[in-house]
Amino acid sequence: MTSSYQLKSGYRPGDGVFAPCYVYNGVYSNDYEYIEDLGTLDEANGRAGITPEYPNGTYYYVLTHDSPNNSQVF
Repeated sequence: MTSSYQLKSGYRPGDGVFAPCYVYNGVYSNDYEYIEDLGTLDEANGRAGITPEYPNGTYYYVLTHDSPNNSQVF
């Protein structure tokens, strides 16, 4: 499963004093943008499906290596 978030391109619009500036590099969660259908997960990094605990189906969240919040502490 893959996230539908991608790192934004360009530079943050902040002034470097009250808001961050410099290139989008993944340090902040706002460095990412959701692109519908880019990956297999929705905007909440979840999906509906069958799991061992819910054979009739349920909605569940997935943590992937490319999720914006996977390795960051905010």
